[in-house]
Amino acid sequence: MHLFSSVYVQGAAVVEGVDRAVMASHGVGVVRERLVTRAGEAQRVLDTHAQTPLWSIGQDIKGSLTLYVSEKRTKRVTVLPDPLGGGIIYMHRDADGTAISSDLGGLVRFLTMLGKPPRKSLAYVASYVATGSGGLIQSSYEGITALEQFAYLEVSSAGVRTRTYPVEAEVFQRPSTYKAGLEAVRADVEENIRAIASAGRPVNIAHLTGGVDSRAVLAAILATGVKEQFSFYCSGGPREPDRIVAECLAVHYGLTMSNYSGYSETSLAESFDETLLSRFQHTSGIISGVASARGRPGTSTVSSGGYGELFRSSYNHGRPHGKSLAETAERMFGRVGMSVDPARRLLADPLVRELRSRLGAVLGAAAGHDVRSDARLDYVYLNKRNRYFMGEISRSLSPFAARMDPLYSINGAKLALSISGVEREANIVGMDLIEQLSPGLSLLPFDRDRFGGAFGQLRGRPMTKDFEGYGPPEYVSRGDMNADRVGYKVERPTEEQITRAVALKMTPRLVAQFPHVQAGLGELIAAIPNGEFGATFNHRSVRLLMQREPGHRVHFRTARNLYAALLWYVHG
Repeated sequence: MHLFSSVYVQGAAVVEGVDRAVMASHGVGVVRERLVTRAGEAQRVLDTHAQTPLWSIGQDIKGSLTLYVSEKRTKRVTVLPDPLGGGIIYMHRDADGTAISSDLGGLVRFLTMLGKPPRKSLAYVASYVATGSGGLIQSSYEGITALEQFAYLEVSSAGVRTRTYPVEAEVFQRPSTYKAGLEAVRADVEENIRAIASAGRPVNIAHLTGGVDSRAVLAAILATGVKEQFSFYCSGGPREPDRIVAECLAVHYGLTMSNYSGYSETSLAESFDETLLSRFQHTSGIISGVASARGRPGTSTVSSGGYGELFRSSYNHGRPHGKSLAETAERMFGRVGMSVDPARRLLADPLVRELRSRLGAVLGAAAGHDVRSDARLDYVYLNKRNRYFMGEISRSLSPFAARMDPLYSINGAKLALSISGVEREANIVGMDLIEQLSPGLSLLPFDRDRFGGAFGQLRGRPMTKDFEGYGPPEYVSRGDMNADRVGYKVERPTEEQITRAVALKMTPRLVAQFPHVQAGLGELIAAIPNGEFGATFNHRSVRLLMQREPGHRVHFRTARNLYAALLWYVHG
């Protein structure tokens, strides 16, 4: 609809009788203590806080959520993504104007309808395979860019104006004390859990593993006294460490387990290729997600341990940044994609130079924010990978389940950036948060030793405890379980493949699938003009990946990721 002069909003709802109307929402989040999964719920938040500036509402969003708000008085549309940018906003600018959407696929369809179909970006595909996510390349389509973190948009007949949430400046200020910072994180996480529990949805699923992040979510559930309103899901086989620890936690605390993840599908993939392709198609090539167009719309909420990555050191690993860009890129992303040796890396030289330059710009921004040197690489994780990985995964599930990451906390990012690299490497924020929320929970067994290394050096090894209780936990079965099955016959790994997988510490099915991946890569590459492929990829390295038996599990994963991404590029 034409909302105001020169402002056209496709697919927006009309809300009569109010000055500030939520035309649309995309994703799921908590806003001012309320779980928001659709526009009507966001409208109630705005009505409750009628005198609060929109920027203040926007910077209070927690979760991968974007709100589109029209104002009659100002004749303006304000686009409010969450401040950490998990709800990525995509933009296309040309002489005819600016098109904006948090739905990349919808934006591509809109531009195509206007006779301006954007080209898929092979550079994005290559960057995704080399680094594990987008971000350094902003979009999987050429000519489409992404709004920066902590930014929002005001759209009027005068044009599109980019604004910055004031909270950005606060993120880079040190808390008054570590204790005060941790208390602020606790308040955020508890607010998120209370909002989920009080939303009145019929099924609340919390993912539970043997790790730290999902245990922090469990700690918040226990601290707020709402465990009876949740059932807990753990993927994997009954003998895997995650499942063993999750079930022991369930018995210890009297939790109800579920064999339903919160997501299911209406039909089954008919081939291995369809499984890979559909996951990329659903995110418009941004990431191989966990959902597809076959997903079944449901009424569950899903709470995961996402955003707990921001509490610890993902790229710095406790060490200061001080090397050349080439060495830094190799250290962060690995030698397969970004080796300092041109002959060994997967990407062509021009693209590597471009990615290094963009990495340098992000590191420069970190320095400009006065981020300490042993946290600047972790700032890259916050600013890029977390948005294109965890943010997109959570948002891509929103058509089918209300996935909200309770550990989403600006205060958590702020606290982690303020402490030393060794403290971040030890994940003291995550461990202290668990203990503050639910005393004793951090002392129960994890999937592996969490008290050695950096943690042991800082704090020493605490007196741990054993689980109490015996027998299997209570299980409840909810929902259609198609998501846990496939609709085609999966070839069973041979004894030789199983032996090789065990030696490489990887899943046997990945070894069994590799001959198909190798053959398929050749066909996909042949469909791409040679000059285009050669300007993006190192032909020799790709050929070796296709022809040689991999000697490391990284090579198996890289080949599979490249195959899946090229399936989308060629056939998606």
